[in-house]
This record gives sequence, C-alpha cells and structure tokens, in this order.
Amino acid sequence: MNKREFLKILGVFITPPLFIQNNTYARCFNSTPEQIQGPFFKSGSPHRKKIFDSKIKNNLLTKITGYIFDKNCNPVPNVNLEFWHASPHGNYDNIGYEFRGQQQSDAFGRFFLETLRPGSYPGRTPHIHVKIGWKRKEIITQLYFSDESLNKNDYFYNPNLVLMQKYNKYHFNFFI
Repeated sequence: MNKREFLKILGVFITPPLFIQNNTYARCFNSTPEQIQGPFFKSGSPHRKKIFDSKIKNNLLTKITGYIFDKNCNPVPNVNLEFWHASPHGNYDNIGYEFRGQQQSDAFGRFFLETLRPGSYPGRTPHIHVKIGWKRKEIITQLYFSDESLNKNDYFYNPNLVLMQKYNKYHFNFFI
C-alpha cells in the first residue's frame, strides 16, 4: 500500500467524508496560499488549544480540526501553529492574549482549535490568522467562513482558504 492509499483509508475512518472532498488529495502538491500577517500579530501567545476566556458568554463556539501535510501527502508532526483573530465583536486584544494561542501538531500531523467565531471590522470579513512554522519554513495565512456575506467585499478573501463546515465544527488541512 502506498502513502496515498494509506491516507485515503485513514481519512475514511478519521475524517468525515464532507471534509475530504475539496481539501486533501488534489492539493498535496500545492502549498497553502499565503496571506498578509496584518498589524495585529503579537508574539508570545500562550501554548493552548482553547484560545478564549471561559468567562465570555457566547454561543459562537467554533471548533476547528485539521492536518498538516507535506508536498508528498505525508502528515507532518510537531509543526508549530499560531492562531489569532478578532473577538466576536470585531476587536483584537492588543494588551493580553484573548483569541490568541499556539500549539504543535501531534504525531499524526493533527491540530485542534477551540475558539469563538470572530467578528468583522471595517474592511474585513471575519477571519482567523495562522502562522505555521516548520523547520526553517514559515507560512502565514488566513482562514475564512463560507457563509459570510462580507467575503465578497474583502480584498484579502481567498476561496481556497475557506473552512469546511459541518454543523458547528470546521476543518482545514494545511499543505507546507
């Protein structure tokens, strides 16, 4: 069994079929599109998978899962992922680390993020920034939601960076 066949079988058991359709096998040879870091990046975010304060009352709980793959469709373990985004009200926390965090992909190249859905602010549709660091390579990109009407007016919006959704769960695979 070759690597592609193994990933296909693994995907059937681990990843819901909805998530496999657009984002994995056909894209292994193309890196995830890069985008601007933006002015709100802040270094030193804590290592955590849940990047919001539990005191915030909101029903916009957003769970994002995915994998990191190399150009040969091999899952990549121990990749550093750093996430940051605006609050549900469209504000960035520039004093603390609310809606900011970093983590490493596990031994199978998986990551899991729990946050609240970001809000929009003037000129931008809701989005999540991601900085991916592996060896000496760094990719900075943004993730978008398919059901946002503001997508069409956002200069940076890229349909190749849309999170795949099933209920309140989302999925995205990164290719480095």
